[in-house]
Amino acid sequence: MAIPIHRWRLLGMILIVQYGITMAYDTSVETDLLSSLFNSSTYNRFVRPSSQVNVTVRFVVLSLNELDIKTQTMDISGYLEVEWNDPRLAWSSSNVIASTVNEDTVWYPPLTIVNSIDDLEILYDGITPIRMFSSGNMEWLPLRKFQLHCDTNPSFYPFDTQECPIAITAWSYTSALINLEAASGDVFSLDFYHKNGEWEYVSSSSTTVTVQRAGHDTTTLVITVKFRRRPQFHVINTIMPIMLLGILNGFIFALSVDSGEKMGFVLTVLLAYAVYLTLVADHIPTTSDNMSILSVLLLMILILSVLSVIATIYVIRLSGRPDDEPISSMSKRLTKLIARASLWRGCRRHKKRADVVPGNVTTSKDKTDDQEREKTWVQDISSDHDEKGDDWDSLTWKEIAEIIDHFCFLWYFIVTAIVSGTCLILLISGYASYQTSSTN
Repeated sequence: MAIPIHRWRLLGMILIVQYGITMAYDTSVETDLLSSLFNSSTYNRFVRPSSQVNVTVRFVVLSLNELDIKTQTMDISGYLEVEWNDPRLAWSSSNVIASTVNEDTVWYPPLTIVNSIDDLEILYDGITPIRMFSSGNMEWLPLRKFQLHCDTNPSFYPFDTQECPIAITAWSYTSALINLEAASGDVFSLDFYHKNGEWEYVSSSSTTVTVQRAGHDTTTLVITVKFRRRPQFHVINTIMPIMLLGILNGFIFALSVDSGEKMGFVLTVLLAYAVYLTLVADHIPTTSDNMSILSVLLLMILILSVLSVIATIYVIRLSGRPDDEPISSMSKRLTKLIARASLWRGCRRHKKRADVVPGNVTTSKDKTDDQEREKTWVQDISSDHDEKGDDWDSLTWKEIAEIIDHFCFLWYFIVTAIVSGTCLILLISGYASYQTSSTN
């Protein structure tokens, strides 16, 4: 069955309107059009289209390649959608809906990204096509891999969120000549974005600022992009080993001096901490503006490890002293204070207070109480009875070393828990506050 001719005409009109396809298109038609538009007597590419050109810009991101807080750089791939109107290049022919030329043919805004690091120059390569429409609207899509400077804040590393600007300006043109503004809709488009494994996109915003260059006001469009780090990798590979090393460090004081491994153990843990401190320092900027909480945590635990080495050396020296070396009264009083502060429950055998009859054990009874309470022969060394008795006089250097070991064991874990808990709460609260602000 033959298709009526009016339907072919309708199909042709649809193709013309939607896709710029015309049934009567010929290369000579577009060639003649471009020749008439770019007549040297009527068009000069060095002259701007109007007294003030309105230029809209949108950044279309393709991928975030790297965001390095140590070097304070952001490596990002994408292109700019730049649009303006040039009434000199408008035409009324319906045979050609759109055409393309390169940057050497038409006037275009000399845009540059002023916080660029690698290629601090005007966006130009001579081959990027510029699309022209019959209305005079111009569309330019310069594609680049941008390496930008980014003032990072490592305070909450690895639970950090970083804000990086993309500062775009029309170089050498004042605000009166070019009005640079953000395009309507999303100024930072994610239509073709490939997700990054380390950083998660949070939000973006734009603002226009006026700065003076060479005494003239120029407009700069600043697109601020916010990325939040995915912390799982660093929690498993950095924070968890630090916590486990901290727990391991405390058990130095549970290790007996007689084992002969006490000193080697404490030095091994100390060196492990020094290595982790170096690894973390490699990922943090060498600036004093913002101190990383994780660095503070590592430094505090490193200090505790150094104190553990000093305490271990002292305990080994005390344990090695002969029993016949006298203990001063001041040392005994300090030992009593340490025993109380560490809730020492060590036991020493006292003098027998009852006679032992073969086949029967007689115990002494406390007759001052109505109830009969049996006294055991093993008493708490830090009890009031011991302080009044004479068992502290028979205290040995090895027992003093054990009391100090117990004191260090208890208070090391208390201080480590306080320091670690405070730092982790600060890290997580900083991460949560960014989540809340981005949600709102």
